[in-house]
Amino acid sequence: IIKIGNHSSDSAELVLDDVRVPVRYTIGEEGRGFQMQMAQFQDERLWICYMAVTGARRAIDRTLEYLPTRGTSGKPLIYLVQGAEKTYATFDVIVTNPGGHSSRPRRDNAIYQLARALGKVEAYRFPVVANDLTRAYLGAVGKAQSGPLGEALRRFAADPTDAAAAETLAKSPEFVGTTRTTCVATMLDAGHAENALPQTAKAAVNCRIFPGVAVEAVRDALVAAIADPEVRVTVRGTPEASPVSDMRPDVTAAITRAVHADYPGVMVSPYLESGGTDGKVYRTAGIPTFASSGLFTKPS
Repeated sequence: IIKIGNHSSDSAELVLDDVRVPVRYTIGEEGRGFQMQMAQFQDERLWICYMAVTGARRAIDRTLEYLPTRGTSGKPLIYLVQGAEKTYATFDVIVTNPGGHSSRPRRDNAIYQLARALGKVEAYRFPVVANDLTRAYLGAVGKAQSGPLGEALRRFAADPTDAAAAETLAKSPEFVGTTRTTCVATMLDAGHAENALPQTAKAAVNCRIFPGVAVEAVRDALVAAIADPEVRVTVRGTPEASPVSDMRPDVTAAITRAVHADYPGVMVSPYLESGGTDGKVYRTAGIPTFASSGLFTKPS
């Protein structure tokens, strides 16, 4: 029961239709049940107010603790110019099996076998990598970021072999994609009937590959991590690696002038896009491409 946002409230309206209640079960005076209930409302509402105010106070306290670590104060911190993006590739992880009827289970099962394979994919971490663009980006963001995360950004930019800094960034969804290739399971397809053993179990594993890393090398890494010759890993389509566009001084200067016209002094930095844009098409065709936006967005 939910009442005023309060789960398991101790009162609710119940309607009894065509029910006879013995006189001995009468509480109070007949016909005055609502008045009896009203007498409890004030105390109950006071308790609800207490809980609401306490929860709001805790939320405000936690917000005040968090804000100093961001150091934004609503002002633009940094303007990013895309100079590269990761290669988008999806791999199918496939297990096949003779199958059978669910009343006669086999020791081998395609779904269980696939689940074990995906557990190994989850546990596998691609090596930490960096290039001049990502180090410049992470270092620039680190200057605008306070707290432990800002320190890790600055340390990694100075020394990508700093394992502790890399580990801190690996825990941040915002930056993990800038320090390594990432792969994650996104879709499942298995079985054909609820009373049949699965003959096929398949999962889609989407990877965002760091510039300079070959698609086939990522497939080989997944195969090695799974370490099961009965599990096939195939790539969908023919993904093409997207190279880095070295930042041109004249382009950087033009963008900086435009940004500083409205936001004087804001840092302008190149960055690696972990998602996908049309820039990849031009870069793979040999055309240096730089992407800029007219918007500032919050880090979250």
